[in-house]
Amino acid sequence: VGLCRWRTFKKNNWHLLYSKMVYRKLDIERTDDMVNKIEKFVKATVGKKYKVSATKLLKKKSDFEEEIRDDQTFFCSELVAACYKRIGLLPKEIPSSSYLPGTFSEKKKKLTLQQNAKLSSEYLIDFSF
Repeated sequence: VGLCRWRTFKKNNWHLLYSKMVYRKLDIERTDDMVNKIEKFVKATVGKKYKVSATKLLKKKSDFEEEIRDDQTFFCSELVAACYKRIGLLPKEIPSSSYLPGTFSEKKKKLTLQQNAKLSSEYLIDFSF
């Protein structure tokens, strides 16, 4: 897991690895507690390894813990789900690894966030030209 500024992303030409990217903004009234939990989550996950496996994807039981384990790994949408769980937007009983990238797509429309949170429409960033 890495964290960088957009200008660093562009300066290092990492955008050349993708033809396009989509993001959605989280629409929620942010509290100090929520921001503190997100900051703690980011600090705990930066440097963690990427890993996706059949075992993770087929997991039926959540092993949610408030603290991030030293050996914990993440794949892209699992990381987002784990963060959302920590701030109370997703149920803790569902494994973070069961949230796939398409789960967060506006085309699915099945994702229900708690605390009246909503995701914006998709914003497309096209790197192909």
